Amino acid sequence: MEKARTWKSVVVWSVVSAAFIGPGAVTTAVAAGSTFALDLL
Repeated sequence: MEKARTWKSVVVWSVVSAAFIGPGAVTTAVAAGSTFALDLL
């Protein structure tokens, strides 16, 4: 039960932060992360 609550919280706050930052920045970050993986670190 605790894991489901944690995941729900992560999803909710991810949506809130994406709306605040902007969909373009989030899309760019996701695209870069999926393309380069850990190479950017």
